[in-house]
Amino acid sequence: MLTNGPEPDIAEDYISLNQALVTFTKRWKILIILALLFILGALVKHKFFPTYPARGVLLIKDVKNSRYQLLLSSIANQLGEFAPDEGQSVDAVSQAINYLDTYRFHKHLAHKLIQIYETTEAEKKSLELIFKNIQKIKKDSLKELRAAQILRAYLGYSNEGGGRLKIYLKTKNKKLSYLIVSVALEEAKKELIRRDIHELEEAEKYFTLQIKEVQSHLDKIEKETIAKMQKHQVLSVDIEKGETSRYLNELKKNISETTIAIQKNNNLIRDLKRRTLKTKSLETGRFSGSSQIKNLHAENKELSARLKSLEKTLRGYGQKQKGLLPFQQEIEKMRAKYTYEYKVYESLRSSLAKIGLQKTYIKNKIEVLEPEFLERIQSKPGLLVMVLLAFILSQMVGLGGIYLWELFKP
Repeated sequence: MLTNGPEPDIAEDYISLNQALVTFTKRWKILIILALLFILGALVKHKFFPTYPARGVLLIKDVKNSRYQLLLSSIANQLGEFAPDEGQSVDAVSQAINYLDTYRFHKHLAHKLIQIYETTEAEKKSLELIFKNIQKIKKDSLKELRAAQILRAYLGYSNEGGGRLKIYLKTKNKKLSYLIVSVALEEAKKELIRRDIHELEEAEKYFTLQIKEVQSHLDKIEKETIAKMQKHQVLSVDIEKGETSRYLNELKKNISETTIAIQKNNNLIRDLKRRTLKTKSLETGRFSGSSQIKNLHAENKELSARLKSLEKTLRGYGQKQKGLLPFQQEIEKMRAKYTYEYKVYESLRSSLAKIGLQKTYIKNKIEVLEPEFLERIQSKPGLLVMVLLAFILSQMVGLGGIYLWELFKP
């Protein structure tokens, strides 16, 4: 029988855990040196190259998170003419981010910061870190363009939900981070309000122009109608004005009060007669029942005479008003013929009146919910966190390097 020789030792291809630990622990100096180097690098980074994050939050109010906006919305009837289609509605915060994360806003912000840099000595030292090299540019438009590019690289925007818009950035200077975020919050608030107000002003101009055109058209129609009625001698008497109308109302009021007084006296007379018959009183004094009945009858005669006079005067005005009937008929015909134009005119006036409330709604829509404070800004990550991360990273690099060396060594 043929033999193939001794079988190879399969265990030689494997390393035990004890052997691996011995291999790594023999090079403990390397691990310690790497840990010290990485920790030293973390200390240098924290001391000489810190990073200061800053953030601020804007609240974009709507009927869901603000009672004041709900009240204005209900008054302005936002659920009517101004309500957006539910299928086309968008998140207000996402829309605001789209407006802010643009060259236009950052250029406006750069212009504001350059003004602060050139006029405020207290802030000049901090702003020099980003504007020092820009000052060499002579042309103002190019200077703002370059500053806007830098700010756009620094600033970030995020939707925190519930109408919260966060603006954040990180720089190497604590005061610079605070200054940029603080100015960005105020300018973002102004920019969002200004944009919506501009749209309302454009709508206001449109409604004003349309109202003038429709009013001019209606005035032309009325003039033509009056000229037509004058030609056919329809205007036989003058149109009643406000004074006459008030006089007629007062006349009707007096007739009603006189009628009530007569009825009241009749009721008193009836009660007095019933009381006199029941008690069989024979007193004939000044305040006796019979005397009071005579006085009430005399008063009723005067009231009846006054009532007849008032009714006669009212009938006279009623006959006089018959002459106005043809004119009133023509006016009603005109209004019925141009009903659409009158409805358009009233609708335009109603919409124009609501724009004022919409402006108040927009002016109170944005609020700086959480401004940044200089005392709150700290270098991130903290010293202990950086030391811990440096130690972990050094050990990972050391163990990986030792493993590769043992694996591929000659």
